[in-house]
Amino acid sequence: MRRIDYAARKDAINAQKRAAYAARKNFSVYSSLNMEPKPVTMQSISNVKAFSCDTLDAAGQQQLKNAHKRLLMTASKQPLGVEVGRAYDLNMKPLTKELTGAAERSTVSVPKQNVPYIVIHTHPDSNIFSQRDLSNFANKEISYQEAAESLNFLVRNCLSELEGYGVKFYE
Repeated sequence: MRRIDYAARKDAINAQKRAAYAARKNFSVYSSLNMEPKPVTMQSISNVKAFSCDTLDAAGQQQLKNAHKRLLMTASKQPLGVEVGRAYDLNMKPLTKELTGAAERSTVSVPKQNVPYIVIHTHPDSNIFSQRDLSNFANKEISYQEAAESLNFLVRNCLSELEGYGVKFYE
């Protein structure tokens, strides 16, 4: 009886096996990621894209994109592994100078501001979030919509970085 069931479902079973193999193969991409610092290239700078959000209008989104590019240009001139960051108000006016880590594999700490602000900083070792990033984000007194919007942006950026390694995501 079991052989008859298998014969009847052979194509479906083989399709399931192929799908499981493809999933394992895609998962191996994650295990092969190298978390060593990577240099900032002109290609990575040119790949920075604007994103839509409720916090910034179209001009602000373009200014944020350009600020990211400028920050990456600064990072490209630093020793490998050094973080760079800067804070902006919601009109994209700088609140701090460009902050640079002290030495190789040095993190940067952007001070808290007294007004609503945006922080951008690099992660040269390709880690998505540091413990401090998550802690700072969690301790902010922000509305649920702002939190959801920020998390949506962060997740989209993380997923788009993984696409470079062959990982696909769907909305």
